[in-house]
Amino acid sequence: MTATTLSRVTLQTLENYRTAATQALTATRLGGHRLVRVVNGALASDVVARATRLAPRTKRRFDAARDSVSQIVAQAIDRVARGTERAVEVGSTVAAEQVGKVSRLTAGVANPVVASGLETAARITLPYARVALTLSGKVAEGAQALATAAGARPPRRAAAGRPHAAAKPVRRARQAPKAAAPKAKAPATRARRGAKAKAAAAA
Repeated sequence: MTATTLSRVTLQTLENYRTAATQALTATRLGGHRLVRVVNGALASDVVARATRLAPRTKRRFDAARDSVSQIVAQAIDRVARGTERAVEVGSTVAAEQVGKVSRLTAGVANPVVASGLETAARITLPYARVALTLSGKVAEGAQALATAAGARPPRRAAAGRPHAAAKPVRRARQAPKAAAPKAKAPATRARRGAKAKAAAAA
């Protein structure tokens, strides 16, 4: 059980660091775009404005060059951010797979001496792993705060919804068996009545 808990704590720590790296990249990307806008606005309001006073016909050329450079820089920022984000995803996925592989190998050890040694090692390592998990959580929170300050939307948390009750199968109500209609008695004929009356008189 201790080895399983250690594996779970390790996976949670990896997930926290992945979140921190992703949020830090988001903050860097948004900050880069904001810097481009600030520089672009400063050029438009100061340098280009002064230049067009001296040569009004060059305003369009200055604006086109400024927009082109800003677009190139913004695309470069996005390209670097996407490449780094893919590298983070691949690295975290590979690390999680390795942790899972080690956990399965540990669980499959049949030798009781080796299994006991692994359990003891996991028990000793677990407190340090929990400290690392707490630290990674703080790092992830800081990265999320940084990304939010840069203009990113805060990550959505899964809503703790109530579990839906399992739908009960609808059963058709059994129809009550219909009461058997009483059989109509055959009407006594006059001959039979007469015979009964004679028999009663003779008795």
